[in-house]
Amino acid sequence: MDLLAFRYKFVDIIGQGQSSVFIKAMDTFRDNSLVSIKVLHSQNNALGAQEAECLRKLNQADPEGYSATLRLFTKFTLDEHYCMVFELLNPCQLNKYFDNLPRDETRLPSVRKVALYLLQALGFLQRQNVIHADLKPENILLQNENFESLKVVDFGNAIQCVHEELSLYYGDFELQTLLYRAPEVMFGLHFGLEVDLWSLGCILAELYSGSPLFYGKDKESIMTKMVDLLGPMPYNVCKRGKFYSELEHFSGSSSQSDGTGAISRYQQKT
Repeated sequence: MDLLAFRYKFVDIIGQGQSSVFIKAMDTFRDNSLVSIKVLHSQNNALGAQEAECLRKLNQADPEGYSATLRLFTKFTLDEHYCMVFELLNPCQLNKYFDNLPRDETRLPSVRKVALYLLQALGFLQRQNVIHADLKPENILLQNENFESLKVVDFGNAIQCVHEELSLYYGDFELQTLLYRAPEVMFGLHFGLEVDLWSLGCILAELYSGSPLFYGKDKESIMTKMVDLLGPMPYNVCKRGKFYSELEHFSGSSSQSDGTGAISRYQQKT
């Protein structure tokens, strides 16, 4: 078989998704060391170029690789397909790894370790003013069975947290996988870096319990689970959302106490 980009020797397919195929390959320029190559389906080439540029900037800001974000080695084209070369990753999703752990109190320390590394990763993204916008167990992979090797992957949907980019989503608010989507996105409110933290909370609960925290097939069923657990969404915030009329029954009454109002009244007194 011919070398890919005159350099990489195909070994195996290690994963497939809606937008790409992941393969394992040997880098003949580096003593046949193993790498992962993401081969984009041709209709998703623009996503690949966007992801590569985002990773280039993130890697430049973290040259020693302390942030748990994916390292991009290089990129090339194969016929009409955009390809990105990464460090070799274990294709096993994080929640699949946890499925093999006992369902008792011994699982909690492992969840805490994952929380620590993911918070470090999100802290780094926050300093770079970047929203991952699709944080979920499938996008958290391991290089080996040590949690220190954890990597956040798939930055194809990442958003620079500036108005010019955020406003592109104010039409349909289609970001984040539905099971891990923040309430402000559900309601069609302006959003920011915090939406990744909501996804993180959902992920950690899922790792501990073994099932999604807010499972549902659509916004209605997921919002029902949220309100059952957390109570009504704050009316004074949600009423500003683009989709408030569709989800109004999930918010509290107009007389519901609002923390923002309480702070404002306190400031007036002082």
